[in-house]
Amino acid sequence: MQNDLLLTTFPDPEELQKALIVLENLAGEYELIIPQPALSRIALPALVVSREVRGRLEAMAPAVLFSGWVDYRAPRVKIPDGPAPQEPQLAGCFRRSVVMFLGPCVADETKIRLITHLEGDLGITAGEHG
Repeated sequence: MQNDLLLTTFPDPEELQKALIVLENLAGEYELIIPQPALSRIALPALVVSREVRGRLEAMAPAVLFSGWVDYRAPRVKIPDGPAPQEPQLAGCFRRSVVMFLGPCVADETKIRLITHLEGDLGITAGEHG
């Protein structure tokens, strides 16, 4: 059954909500993976479904934007936990990332590739602000 599962993320929280409503209406089984608070600024909620449920979901919700689909693999390491990070004090610091594309790596099937939109300036170091 593990090989039958796919994982997706969404470019926007509203798209996730639209997908969940459709899943509830079609009684499709799914798992929602919510990031630990410590990763809340860099990790996104992910949806895990079977290939069959994915097909029904996409047929019933053609307007929902998915970032892409990859084979689901159970985590091998424990995800760190802790409090959510504080909002950055400096306007130029990293703010958040949004996965716009998610897909399998064509060179190495054990990896994924993604395209993200980053908010903030990753080029500024703390030392530059005195």
